[in-house]
Amino acid sequence: MNMNCELNPTEVLDTYWLHERLVSKKLEINNPGKWMLFYNKETFDEKWNHIKRLFRENSLNGVFAMKCSTGLDNPRASDKNTGVIILYCNNSDNEEYIINIGKIIMNSTSYNKRMFYKTDNQTGEGTRATGSKSNHTYFIDYTFDVYAFESSDEDEDEDEDEDDLCLK
Repeated sequence: MNMNCELNPTEVLDTYWLHERLVSKKLEINNPGKWMLFYNKETFDEKWNHIKRLFRENSLNGVFAMKCSTGLDNPRASDKNTGVIILYCNNSDNEEYIINIGKIIMNSTSYNKRMFYKTDNQTGEGTRATGSKSNHTYFIDYTFDVYAFESSDEDEDEDEDEDDLCLK
């Protein structure tokens, strides 16, 4: 596991992210991206602990690392009352593979909102808070309607820093 993952994210005020990653084997990173799950901060610690447990139990097949926002105000965030949990995957250009991982995440976590996926390359393009109008590749509605976009004006609630992929 990782160094700061046992903390409650909303109580952390000195870093933007808490990290969790697989350490049992060396993983080749190939065209990574991330599914983003947004939760109200009132239930955020509970959601992080639940998803972290699923990850540690290997119930999120295809996810090789994850992180979550903390209580520290992030200038890249669009909504101060919402936190984000990021679940990293490989092979962003394989739509079927990424969508299947998204469905596993949605089913396992009972996530009932639109869930966005973007590549790590898109992260550098900014967030809604920094003026970016579009910044995702795929999204899934909780009814499993799947959409793939090169660009669109769909809402994204929050984003994360481009250099925070925790694979050191």
